[in-house]
Formats: sequence, C-alpha cells, structure tokens
Amino acid sequence: MKTTALIPLFVLAMTLACAAGLKFDTSTIELKATPSDEQLEAQFSFKNTGDSEVEVTDIDISCSCLKASTDQKVYAPGASGKLDVIFKLGSFTGYQKKALTVVAGKERKRLEVGVQIPNVITITPEIAEWHIGEDPEPKSFKVL
Repeated sequence: MKTTALIPLFVLAMTLACAAGLKFDTSTIELKATPSDEQLEAQFSFKNTGDSEVEVTDIDISCSCLKASTDQKVYAPGASGKLDVIFKLGSFTGYQKKALTVVAGKERKRLEVGVQIPNVITITPEIAEWHIGEDPEPKSFKVL
C-alpha cells in the first residue's frame, strides 16, 4: 500500500524534472556606464536542461530602453543559448533596474539588468524661484 501511494509522487517528480526547460546562469546582470556611453550591452547565458525542445516564443521588456533577442528560437535538449540585451541610456541617471521576461511555452523567466549611470552635468541649485513681491534680481547657477 505504501509503495502504491509513492508512485504518483514519483511520476510528478519525474515530470517536473523533465520539464526543467531553460536554466539561466544568472537572473541579474549589473553594469556601470561611463559619461560617454550611449548604450550598454549584456548577455545572459542559458541551457535547455529538459528532455525536449524548448521554443522561445516571446521576450517581454519593461522599458522601451531595452532591446533583447536570443541567438535562435528553438533549443534542443542540452543545447546552450545566449540572450543579448541592449540598454539605451537616453536621459537616465543614477541607478536603473529594468526587467525582461523570457517566455518559452508555459515557462516564464524574469531577468533583470541593473545599470549605474553617472550624471553628465550637475546644476545647483536645481530650481530658481522668484516670489511674488520680490525684486526681480538675477539668480546664479553652477554647472558642474
């Protein structure tokens, strides 16, 4: 009786192991930009650890600043692949973390790219105010 009760658990465990799908080396990549960078590139490596082909059907991105593509669409069992990501810096400054989700069949894998972007210029003070009734005197700014 005890052996019969264990058979469904064994079948479930084997099904989950066989459906392992894409296994990524890391789920987060951290980058550091320089003031002259317009975009940064990153690459996620992965492997199909399952026993059947896996097709990457979509890559959902959280920001129009990201572009992502895989080196192929279908990965045989045991095959390795690469997901190339381009982060366009635009007017971002400071630390930015953007997400993308790889969709392969029913599997969804969330990945993140974190980027530290330096300020190209700093203006102090950030805001100049003239109050009602105040003399309209010139205000000074420092650009660093």
